[in-house]
Parts: sequence; C-alpha cells; structure tokens
Amino acid sequence: MCQGMPRTAMILHCSVMIVLVHVASASRRAHLAAARRHAPRLGLIQHCPTWERAFVDCVADADTRDVNACVRAAEELARVEAVEGVVTFVEHGVSAAAAVAEHLGLPGIGTRSATLARDKYQMRQAMSAGGVPCPRFALASDVDHAAEIGREFGYPLVIKPVIGGGSQYVRRVDGAAEVRHHFSELVAGAWDTYDYDPLYSLKSQYGGAVLVESYVAGIEVSVESLIVDGRTEVLAIHDKPLPMTGPLFTEFLSTTPSRLPSATQDRLRELVDRCHRALGISRGASHAEFRVPVRGDPVALEVAARIGGGAIYQSVRTSVGVDMVAAVIDIACGRTPVSARHEPRPSAELAFYADREGVLQAVHGVDEARADPRILELVIYKRPGDEILTLPRAFQGHGHALMTASSVGELDLTARNLLQRVRFEVLPRAISSLPPAVDS
Repeated sequence: MCQGMPRTAMILHCSVMIVLVHVASASRRAHLAAARRHAPRLGLIQHCPTWERAFVDCVADADTRDVNACVRAAEELARVEAVEGVVTFVEHGVSAAAAVAEHLGLPGIGTRSATLARDKYQMRQAMSAGGVPCPRFALASDVDHAAEIGREFGYPLVIKPVIGGGSQYVRRVDGAAEVRHHFSELVAGAWDTYDYDPLYSLKSQYGGAVLVESYVAGIEVSVESLIVDGRTEVLAIHDKPLPMTGPLFTEFLSTTPSRLPSATQDRLRELVDRCHRALGISRGASHAEFRVPVRGDPVALEVAARIGGGAIYQSVRTSVGVDMVAAVIDIACGRTPVSARHEPRPSAELAFYADREGVLQAVHGVDEARADPRILELVIYKRPGDEILTLPRAFQGHGHALMTASSVGELDLTARNLLQRVRFEVLPRAISSLPPAVDS
C-alpha cells in the first residue's frame, strides 16, 4: 500500500490523493511525470508496475482486467488516504476509472458513458442516433457475413475490432477476395489480443464478431478537447498529412494548427461537442478522430474518453500552452481548470515504426536527430533485445518525436527527414504469440 506509511495510519494524517488507473504503456511516461508535478500525492492501481513506481506515492497492485478488483484496490487506498479524484491516461483504464470514481462518489464520466466510449459498435449507434455523421457500419460474425456486408455497402470496407486502439487489427479490404484472405487473422487479433481488457466479455455478447464499416476517403484529423460541466473546449486540431489510405493505417505524423479551412474547423468543433453529448461525456478529456472528405461533412471515426496517446498531449501543450494532464486532474477533482492559452505555435508528434518484425539490434540516427533544435524530445520505447512488431499486430509506435518549427510545412519536411534518419535495425524472426495491446 502506501510507501513509508503504516497500514493503520489515520486518514486525517494524510494529504489528498489522486488515484491513477494504469496499464503499462511506455508512451505515457510524460503523462505520469506531469501528474506528479501537479498533484500533491498520487496513488496507482496497476498490475505489476515497474518504472511507474517512480512517479507515485502509493501502489495498489491489482488485476486491471477486473473492474471489481480495481474498485476493491481503490477502497483500500481510500481507507488510508483521502482520495479526491480518479484519472486514467490509457484506453483500457477508462472503464475501471469510471467505475472507481462512481463507487467512491467522485466526479467521473460514469460507467455507461465509459462503455459507449470503448465499445465501438455501441459508440457508432449512439453517435448516429445523436446526429453525428458516421460511416455505414455492421457487425460481422463470420467471413460470409462480412462478404455479404461488402455487397451491400460496396468496397472498400474497413474491418476493425469492437474494442482496442492504435489501429491494431484495423484493415482496409478492397473486395471479397481480400475479405476472405484476411478475415480470420483480423478476428483472432481483434479478440485474443485483448483478453486482458475489462470489456473482453463483449466477445461472447457479440459472438466473436468484428466491426465492418464503409471506407471514408479524405484527410484524417484528431481533435483534442476538454469537457467541463458539459461544455466542450477544443484545444487543438491535428492534421495527419502523411497518407492514411490503407490497407493498414499507420499514424506517423500529427501536426497542429490545422490547415483545414476555418469553416471546416468550426464544423469539427460542433461535431465533437455533438459526439460528447451523444456519448454522455460531460467532463474530462477526449481524443476524437475524423475523416474530412474533399466534399461533404466530416465523418466521425472514434472518440476516446481520455487524453490522446504518444506525444499528442505534449504537442497540445507546446502549441497552445494548455497542460491537459493538469486540467484533467482538476476536472476529476471537481475543479474548473485554468486553461489560459496562447496563439497556436506549430507543433507535431511523429511516431517511429520499424519496417519488419523480429528482435531489435540497434536504433541508428537518434543522436544526430536530437541535435536538430526543432526536435524538442525524441524517445525510443524499445531497447536492443526487445521483440519488434509491426501493424496490424503492433499496438503503438516504437518511439516518438515532439517537434516545433516556424510553420506546419517546415514540420512536414522535418518529419520526413527524421523518418529517413532514424532507422531500426531488426534481426528478422517469426514472432507467433499475440502481443499484449495497450492503446494509442
């Protein structure tokens, strides 16, 4: 339990604590460091934490696959210290964090909204009912059913898991032959990869089905927002200027401020607010993804009830000066965050991916890349000897860079140079086991 504190300590002797519900994710180190700076004391609910212990005061080792186990762990922490708020920065902690906050009578999005923000089939239903433009969608329980949907919707289609994130096991298919070639692999990955997820029980509810959607051509963007008392404040819109046309959807580059016309950005702000209302998200943060066709309305892909992954949070802070981690902690404690912001400064996140699977031997070009003054941070998550996976099996990139420049065009050039300079040397080796997934 609490480090350096007797189990029988009186709660009046303790300061206020923020409880973090966490699943291991190397890209969240900056989030935890920021939480450490902002909160007086931090408690952590996580199974077998390692490096995360350096950022917290108390640890409750709990099976985060089990929402009830997380609630019991939070009760134990609350017996020792006064808990003021509950926060998570990872996709698979959203359900448990909502349940813990609800059980302790603390501000949160509620378990119903948490489920809507994680079950992509229910999310689609709720957003469509709420007037949000979405792709056509259906559940496919077997390959014949998926091919039948293809005949009805037309191709291309996108096949994706009901739960999960980071474009893992998401694939564009251009015809019935591709459906039959890839379907069994995608179904296996879409469920077996997430057997630790609190929503894994949906597999039996949906009969092991996957989501099949119409493919939306256009530019992809993400929208980062804070929600306070039902009011949405959009902080940044990130463009994804490198092509994301499939068949896999590798998210290499996100740049802000957006290059979209102001009217389109205003429409995105309106639609994000409508998404939040449809899902019942009245507080916290969200990371929403849209496709913007050349003609027509933006189309909602997904909305996550959390801060964006990788260095998106830092890109927002660099661009407009708002610390989303501090804001989310304030909102979780029932306070209105101070979100004074400045005029947008060009900022970007670049994710690094190896181009083959196997065992990492070395990463080249990192020191030279860090010497560029436009590179504010460059982090490699993997070390020599680690296994390397690629999409669709990889759940996130193998590192990231946070960048700034005088213009978004210069960010594009900087990113392309980085992708050529930073190279992963991988010894090819078959890796047959499904990896644990986290999020993006």
